[in-house]
Amino acid sequence: MMKATLQTRYSFTAQFIAGAKVFSIKAAEIERLSAPSSRDITEHRAAVVAAVMQASASLESEFSEVVEHGPGHQLGTGRIDTEAAAFLHPFRDLLERQSGILERWDLLLQLLRRPPVPKGVQPHQDASLLVGLRNELTHYKSRWEGETKRKNLVGELRARRFAPPPSPFFPPGQVNFFPHHVLGAACAKWACQTAAAYIDRVYMQLGIPSVLDGHRQGAAELRSLIPRALRARPLSRRTRSSASRIPG
Repeated sequence: MMKATLQTRYSFTAQFIAGAKVFSIKAAEIERLSAPSSRDITEHRAAVVAAVMQASASLESEFSEVVEHGPGHQLGTGRIDTEAAAFLHPFRDLLERQSGILERWDLLLQLLRRPPVPKGVQPHQDASLLVGLRNELTHYKSRWEGETKRKNLVGELRARRFAPPPSPFFPPGQVNFFPHHVLGAACAKWACQTAAAYIDRVYMQLGIPSVLDGHRQGAAELRSLIPRALRARPLSRRTRSSASRIPG
């Protein structure tokens, strides 16, 4: 007698975004402490950095999912475009050679003959800054304040006007704007919202519902962890079919 085997696979995209939200909430809770301990301050910085890292990782994770399996997800769009995955397969090396994750998304959309995510406006601007912040943290080199002021990244972060963590979270004396005034709960929350907004916009360009939508309609305790950043207008069945058609 033959036994049926059920195979499953797990995507980290929504987990990374939910994880970023969890860490942003944790950072906000610690910031409300009246007299944080040294352990609290260490956990606070760790939570903010973890939020930035996981939010940025969601952009990479979803890109890999689309290249490997095609746009969509059973929980989000209700279907997976396997034809798109087959079409993209020969271009994997070309896609991976692109210098950054946003550039890889642009090329992927171009290959599928879909419009790119518009540059110079949101959510592309914040997504670019999020990736830059992740890279700075990953390859961080301590610098004197005069040197950090000359970095474009710091100027962009300053322009976002994130609410800084309270003074107990700064070391005594004069401190650099980055990282001390940047890495707070407000930055962690922004990172989570930015990643969700960019993924939503990619799926808007693809012409199908966001891969995150299924998680937004799930259990109440999980719904609150996936920001409702962007919403595409519902597509008719005919429009959705033509939008996902593979280039001939």
